[in-house]
Amino acid sequence: KFVAYGVSESGADKQVWKFLNVETGEILADEIEGIQFSTPIWCAKNAGVYYISFEENVIYYHKLGEERDLPIFEVKGEERQLLLELSRPFDNVLLFEVITEWSRDNAVYLLDVEKREIEELVPMGKGQYHYMGEVEGQLLFLTDEGVSRNRLVAYQSGWYEIVPE
Repeated sequence: KFVAYGVSESGADKQVWKFLNVETGEILADEIEGIQFSTPIWCAKNAGVYYISFEENVIYYHKLGEERDLPIFEVKGEERQLLLELSRPFDNVLLFEVITEWSRDNAVYLLDVEKREIEELVPMGKGQYHYMGEVEGQLLFLTDEGVSRNRLVAYQSGWYEIVPE
């Protein structure tokens, strides 16, 4: 029913997100300013979007029709860590990656939005893990952990290999 789209001026990295009602063609009054390096992730009921504030290092929820966005999770730490790649593999669950400025490796977390509980799937320093999608409850990742070339692994209450190096 709704689509979110970004508009940037003069080729700037930062965008303003706007929202369109596809059925009526109406552009909603909702706008999110200062979006950089993020993708809108619709909530399960399509009442709003989750997004990353790159500058603040915070995951927010914007409910359509609301003026203030709700902070869901903030990355804090002594070393500069950056939020990346927000995804929603299941209802009320967000998957996100965190990297540090000095490393290629990333950490991967699952965030239960309603309970505000986090599960660490991959700790920092194990390698690169790139989320590829969800199939029948399994989270698929391409990783270079322990290999010189990539391999495909899955997570579902534990890790196992799908396609070796």
